[in-house]
Amino acid sequence: MARFLAPHKICLLVLVEAYLDAPPDASHTALLLDNVATHLLPRSSPHGSNTSGSISLFCLPFKDIPSERPGCTFHDDFVHALWQAGSLDALHTLINRLSLAVSSSAGLAQSRCSPGSPLGQYIRRSSVEWTRLPFDDSIALLQAYVQFLHPTWEVLTRRNPDTARAFLQAQGHGATSAATLASSDGQIVQDAASVSTSDLQAALRRSIDFLQRRGMRVPQALKSRLRTWLTQHGSQEAGTSSLRHFMSFFEAWRANQYSRALENLHRYFDYSIANKSAAESTDVGGSVKLYYQYALLHLSVLHADFEHWVESQAAMDECIATARENQDSECLTFALSWTLYLRQVHATRSLTSLPSRDDGSCGQSSHGELAFLKQRGKDSRQWSLVSSTLLEEAKLELSVGGVTSKAFEHLYQAAHLNIQHGNTSLMCADAVFLAGLYDRIGQTHTASRHCTAILAVLGDHGNLRDVVRAKCRLAYGLALRGLYDEARGLIDDMMLRTVGSLKLQQRAEAFARLIALLRAIREGDAETAIALHRILISMRDCGDPELSQHLDTLTAVFLQEAESNIAFAHVTRKPPPSNSHVTSTGDADLAHRLQLMVRKASMFVRAGHAEQAVSIAMRAAAAAERSLLMPVLLEAVLVVARVLIALGEFEGALQLCQASMARTMQVTGSSELSASSFTVCMEAYVGIGGQQAANSKAVTSAIRTSLSLCERACEASAALKDRAAQIRMLVAKMALLGEVADTIAIIDTRAKLQELLKHASGLKVPGASDLASD
Repeated sequence: MARFLAPHKICLLVLVEAYLDAPPDASHTALLLDNVATHLLPRSSPHGSNTSGSISLFCLPFKDIPSERPGCTFHDDFVHALWQAGSLDALHTLINRLSLAVSSSAGLAQSRCSPGSPLGQYIRRSSVEWTRLPFDDSIALLQAYVQFLHPTWEVLTRRNPDTARAFLQAQGHGATSAATLASSDGQIVQDAASVSTSDLQAALRRSIDFLQRRGMRVPQALKSRLRTWLTQHGSQEAGTSSLRHFMSFFEAWRANQYSRALENLHRYFDYSIANKSAAESTDVGGSVKLYYQYALLHLSVLHADFEHWVESQAAMDECIATARENQDSECLTFALSWTLYLRQVHATRSLTSLPSRDDGSCGQSSHGELAFLKQRGKDSRQWSLVSSTLLEEAKLELSVGGVTSKAFEHLYQAAHLNIQHGNTSLMCADAVFLAGLYDRIGQTHTASRHCTAILAVLGDHGNLRDVVRAKCRLAYGLALRGLYDEARGLIDDMMLRTVGSLKLQQRAEAFARLIALLRAIREGDAETAIALHRILISMRDCGDPELSQHLDTLTAVFLQEAESNIAFAHVTRKPPPSNSHVTSTGDADLAHRLQLMVRKASMFVRAGHAEQAVSIAMRAAAAAERSLLMPVLLEAVLVVARVLIALGEFEGALQLCQASMARTMQVTGSSELSASSFTVCMEAYVGIGGQQAANSKAVTSAIRTSLSLCERACEASAALKDRAAQIRMLVAKMALLGEVADTIAIIDTRAKLQELLKHASGLKVPGASDLASD
């Protein structure tokens, strides 16, 4: 295998000569230069890694450019030039002509390109590599070049038959037939001569970048091609071997193969040290010092991902000490950032290595540490670090009950940096968190639209973990609105994309079971709900705060229907320690704590202890209002209204519900909270009617209004497919219809109630069975 030259690079040499020979005033000079830049600078090319995939990428742009020969195009002339370089003598002559064109000792008439320009550097390196190439490798390279030109053989024989005939005669009788040349499919033959060592290393680097930025495993087609090239690559260079083991390290990491990932990480740094020592001819000890801190950084991240927290913290402390000793500020900054992340996730009690730590509370300390990291990122112009630090500041602001507008400010600053400096890998993470922030303030429609826009715009460019988070959030939002089939379809599509990444697959499966549990609870399938709840409880310690919060909420609802004592113990469990404001279970999030408080107050109301629920609900409502947590605030208002109804203050409860009804409809639409609002209003009107004189118009008006609200609550519950709420509303409707003696409506309502009870045998609704059997 050649170190630098490959078939597509010989084609680029021919293209460079065509550009240098073209007159400056020719119409196709700009197009030639554009194609030269496309293949010479592949990072700026839209084709990316496909620049060496086919000869058509070189030839197709010139099909519409007229040639000096009548009836021909520049495409025909370029194909003719490519085949003229199909022998050792012609290729040697081509490289000599180009070397003379960039030679600094040549005359002004012959020197057509500056030696320091990208074109000059490319020509000089090609000349040096061709001179160093062994004869056997030269023959193999030429054969691969001829195979690369196979798709253009028909064009050559039609436009330049003399050149085609001369080429066949030069190859020898029977060596290469015209039929064989004409039957090629246009792809590079996967042999050792079709790709150079530099191309192989570039492909490995792109694969590693794909693994790091996207969080996905390498596609199977690219992996098999790399495996073929590495197998046929005879020389085992340390640079190629180190990149191969680094890619294997990420592959094993994504596949959750801890031992294999650890082994490949050690091999990668062993080969890296060997390559560095051989390249610089220095002592091995210097290379060990240079690479050791990065080895420890990757090792700590690997330990943390597999929840080996003690080993991860020990490796990170040693990494920080080594980086300080070697004065590697970039590695030190990222190590300090990871130290803060480890302490937040695992709530370690060890002292931090950050110099800005103070003696205040953990929230104040973390704010100081993040400010220090942000300033270090600005000083070193590491904008990705600044953006990620702003995102962490927004998370910290929410977790300690700070100002929501401040979190929005941090997110918009991070988004501005990502757009300004092209940090596409961080755009998706910021957008997902922004959607979650909209959801917290009650803008659920905006949040769902934001997630949809994220998937449409950044779905193919963002990190797979962030894409999965966005889809899980969107799917759970659909399930909350009763669109279970659409949510399940979104989860199934996501699971197809996460094949090979075990943790992301587990997250997708967990949310699929969470959606199934929500559906089973609403539909009254008690056996399925118990089985799914047991499975999800075992998956709770996976380190996903969002999953844990949703599971806590559903557990409270599930247990409230089955065992009230266990449900009360669940919502009143001991809070996490105050010096660990973020834990792996997410229990310390302010919105989640307030939601559990509202559930606790609701249980007091249902148990007949309304007086004890007042203070809890009011405190939750006040805290939710300060933090702009609108869904929690509206739910707490409904609990306060239920308390007022239990205390006989029906007018106050009705005014409270009517005041919040518009905001409830605006925030949640036809959701469970809207159905609850209609239910509370119905109960308030029933209480008001009960306080009026018997058989008066006020009583009749209150009952009619209650029936209307009951119908709307039943419709909202039907949209959610919540059979338990539907049964409760039908029971209340039958009781109200009995007051107005509407026999036909009672019969229809009883039929609907019996139909629902057939499919929800596990539900326990007081009085439902008695009314249905009357």
